[in-house]
Amino acid sequence: MSIPRAIASAALILLVTWASIFSPDPASAATSERCFPETGQCLSGRFRQFWEQNGGLPVFGYPITAVAEMAGSSPTDAAHPPAAYLVQWFERARLELHPENAIPYQVLLGRVGDERLRASGVDWQTRPRATEPQPGCLWFEQTGHNICDQATGRGFKTTWIQSSLKDFPAAYIPDFLPYLRNLAFMGLPLTEPTMEVNAADGQAYLTQWFERARLEWHPEQPERYHVLFGLLGRELADQSAPATFPPQMVAYRWPTQLPAGLAILPADFAHVTDHGEILALGNTAGVQAYLSAGAYAGGSSYITSDGRPALATPIVVRGQPGLSYVIPHGNLIAWQEDATSYAISSPSSISVDNLIALANALEPVDRVTLQQRLAQH
Repeated sequence: MSIPRAIASAALILLVTWASIFSPDPASAATSERCFPETGQCLSGRFRQFWEQNGGLPVFGYPITAVAEMAGSSPTDAAHPPAAYLVQWFERARLELHPENAIPYQVLLGRVGDERLRASGVDWQTRPRATEPQPGCLWFEQTGHNICDQATGRGFKTTWIQSSLKDFPAAYIPDFLPYLRNLAFMGLPLTEPTMEVNAADGQAYLTQWFERARLEWHPEQPERYHVLFGLLGRELADQSAPATFPPQMVAYRWPTQLPAGLAILPADFAHVTDHGEILALGNTAGVQAYLSAGAYAGGSSYITSDGRPALATPIVVRGQPGLSYVIPHGNLIAWQEDATSYAISSPSSISVDNLIALANALEPVDRVTLQQRLAQH
């Protein structure tokens, strides 16, 4: 599905200047504080109202700073002259209060995706672009990228469409701009989906960057958490954790033996790029295991979904030193081989010994062969 040029011209001008909106009635904003012992920070007023109405914890994460006054030109609202404004940082976002703006553009969602890339020395405008729309995807000619799902009804496209500003007044949405709510929330796609290292755990995940967000595909998580918003707020606050973009080459693998009862799932459950592969195995009860490979420098630790480090047990995989983890929903093994980092995750019903046996049965294949074999399933 292609996004009409009308959206490209009208929405792009709007989005460069304004990232988000808030309630047009300041008097209606919540006044009581909502505090989080996880970070020791609180939400109140219009920031709290925006956080609660537009996704809360999964989208923005916990507040990681108090509200502070900033002076100067905001990178989000650079069209206006320097002025004092209030800002609060969250794990995945930054909210700004700009009283000098007209309603409904007084609360802005920072362009943290663009800022994080630039802070890492990455010029997204020079990175590879798609040449044409892909079937079943959203196409954005203005940046040259598609937004696609990674599985049926799940993935980056579905998340982008579902992530829209809930309180955007209808009067601000002309009939020819059906995606204005979504564009104002996450913004335009800035990159193609690629396998990238996650600064939080050192593992590689399929990742796509947007003006105000980064989406990550986590097939090792339960289905409702397959798509996660990146921790851009924390990363921008800690410039010692640079974004890592992998090289173009990766050593692909194909399993010649599978644990009992498992089969390779169809191509819609797999993802193969120049940067890596994600291969899904399953049975009639649903997806049971994932093999992922990426050309990146793997980390030596795994962080669970609640932010705690998982305990690692040294193992040998394919003659290489590796690590085994007990994760919240099962087991995971990881190792490096041929300049490629690999991981296999599964529910606890599949033992670590079976995961190692699966890894030992992998054979090297080129990308064309891998895609041909997937097409047969």
